[in-house]
Amino acid sequence: MMRSFHTINMAVIIIITDFSATAQNALRYASAFSEAGSHIELLLVNISTLPVSYSGDGVAMAAISDALEDRIEKLELAVTDVSGVFPAERMRHRAIIGKFIPTLQEVIEEENAVLVVMGTPAAYGDIWSWDTDTLSALTSLTIPVMTIPAGVTFKKIEHIAFASIPANFKRPTPIDSIKRLLNYTGAVLHVITVIPPQQDEKQALEAGAALHDQLADTNTRYHTIYESHIVQAIGQFVEAHNIDLLVVRPRKQGVWYNLFHKSYAKELAQLNLIPVLALQDEWNIT
Repeated sequence: MMRSFHTINMAVIIIITDFSATAQNALRYASAFSEAGSHIELLLVNISTLPVSYSGDGVAMAAISDALEDRIEKLELAVTDVSGVFPAERMRHRAIIGKFIPTLQEVIEEENAVLVVMGTPAAYGDIWSWDTDTLSALTSLTIPVMTIPAGVTFKKIEHIAFASIPANFKRPTPIDSIKRLLNYTGAVLHVITVIPPQQDEKQALEAGAALHDQLADTNTRYHTIYESHIVQAIGQFVEAHNIDLLVVRPRKQGVWYNLFHKSYAKELAQLNLIPVLALQDEWNIT
């Protein structure tokens, strides 16, 4: 049984919507994922930008006001759609006008949010077609971002994979965050270390040993893969081991940053059936 990963104050999870079927699917997933957390509150957010032709006169202001009212009605309908899954009294919604990333970051700080959930605009294998805002959210926000592929429905998370890759060996792993996620889901953790031919094997194995010590009190299994195509190797592992959630560490350089900026598209197809959690620094959800 899943337990709350927030024990004192409400943990706010933001779900981004553009009212598409993909976004509504992400809301359903987030609602089911959060249902067992008695201290979780869901905030459905729609962010729209001002048109380039905006003049600021009375007519334009009235048009924007009408548009906001329409979006609020759509937000209310979206919330009603999942009211049978997640308690309605712990769901809120906001319609905001502004630039996507700066506005979303402001909402995160105002709400002290712990997670952002987004539907992917297309499959991971079609990442070349994703819009810039979605890609930027994965690497620039200060809290974790979970992406839900179209058509993926929630099922109990029993197996979580954490991708340990060479570019991140010198970067501290957010161990406490991973432990909180494991505590909430009750899942088994699979640590995947992919070692390409050019990588210092000793460094990779030492990093793996350090993770082993830090995760000693968890139900964790360790896997070392010798492969030059890192993303492809992880995708194959995810598929072969029926992984329910993949945790990655995006950074300003390296595999996952490049991945989320439209490289590796062909290698991502095997990740189309599971959510991916982009975990930045320590996940402060207690």
